[in-house]
Amino acid sequence: MDAFLSAWRCPVLLLAASAAALIYYFVFVRPLSPGRIASFTAGLALLIFLAASPLDRLAREYLLSAEALIHVAAALVTPLFLVVAFPPADGTPAKGPALPVLCWLAGSISFSVWYLPALLDSALRTPWLWDLMLLTLAGGGVALWWPLFGPVRARRIKPVPAGIWYLFAAMIWCSFVGMILAFTGLDRYQPYVRSTDTLNILSFIRNDLELTRSADQETGGMLVWLCTMLVFLNTIMVLFYKWYKSPEVRNEFAAPSGEIKKAREDQA
Repeated sequence: MDAFLSAWRCPVLLLAASAAALIYYFVFVRPLSPGRIASFTAGLALLIFLAASPLDRLAREYLLSAEALIHVAAALVTPLFLVVAFPPADGTPAKGPALPVLCWLAGSISFSVWYLPALLDSALRTPWLWDLMLLTLAGGGVALWWPLFGPVRARRIKPVPAGIWYLFAAMIWCSFVGMILAFTGLDRYQPYVRSTDTLNILSFIRNDLELTRSADQETGGMLVWLCTMLVFLNTIMVLFYKWYKSPEVRNEFAAPSGEIKKAREDQA
């Protein structure tokens, strides 16, 4: 019990950033829907939980697979909660694909750059840099989701086919990152090779659970691949459903039946 309680920490940087985000949200965005307020609050709470809970200690000292779960949650799940929390706003349509391309690049680069051994090693050893990594992942995720679910509907990319291709490209990129991670050399991430074992659970993980370094590395890569694919495929299904229920599609399917009815009336 003492070890469990000692595994919790206070992520000062994330708490300050979350407080600033809440002030901005209520002062400038001024949401009126309780559901949107709950979504924004849940996104920030999840981000803080990822850094404050024992899962954080498990990821920074013992398991790359735990780090992979935090990585995906901070980069994709938390930002989605934040983006959909913005109420609809007026605006003119965007000109050209520049903004979606930049947003896609920001999300993809922020997701992958922290797996560079030098950066991840430093983040694993330094709590404030780890928190900065989570903030960077969340910011890149907000950029990634913005062209699809941003508040200005006129500036969103069309769900079909542009939105689906947008997400398929992100899914392929993340799958590529997961594959590289799974086959990265076991000595690349030194904090896992020489764990400080502050919770005294390393022997339990390696011997009782039989989760060796190689198994952990492969599991981490697989989790990146499977979890990102699950998020993107479910979002693709949502986009396809929204497109199917849109007025444009209903009118398109209704037009042929109306023409057939008119032709029958003319024949009669």
